[in-house]
Amino acid sequence: EDVAALIGYYFDKYLDSRPAIIITDIGNSFARDQIIKICTLGIMKVRPDHSFDRLPVIDRAAFAVIINNLVKYLEEQKGYSVRLAPAEEVIEPSDISPEHKNYTIIKFMVNAQVIKLDNENRFNPTLKVTTSEVLGTIRKLLNSIEEPAKK
Repeated sequence: EDVAALIGYYFDKYLDSRPAIIITDIGNSFARDQIIKICTLGIMKVRPDHSFDRLPVIDRAAFAVIINNLVKYLEEQKGYSVRLAPAEEVIEPSDISPEHKNYTIIKFMVNAQVIKLDNENRFNPTLKVTTSEVLGTIRKLLNSIEEPAKK
């Protein structure tokens, strides 16, 4: 709920309005409109039963996937360039196996310096993402967006 609200608020000018999908469990949410928009655009997902589960703990791995979806949306659907500075050398998170379902996304986010590792080179995929991490990532992405070229 909070992540959808923050993305919806800070990226509002970049997000399309499309026919809304049905989400059954957000009627009383302060972020109802942002959740609908973010899920309709495929940046965040709803469950097969059309529920959002607005009060889950979002871990760092899930957050990396959400941010990756946002970057892909901005680039592929809207034509923006998101210029993320690569790390000077390729970094391998010590606690993520190449067999992890989101390994490629996590490695990209780490090497694009969007999400940081701890002092022991661990990504800590199951730790709750903090508010400061979310806001820092949003700030970094907003500063990395370049307008599409005019035709």
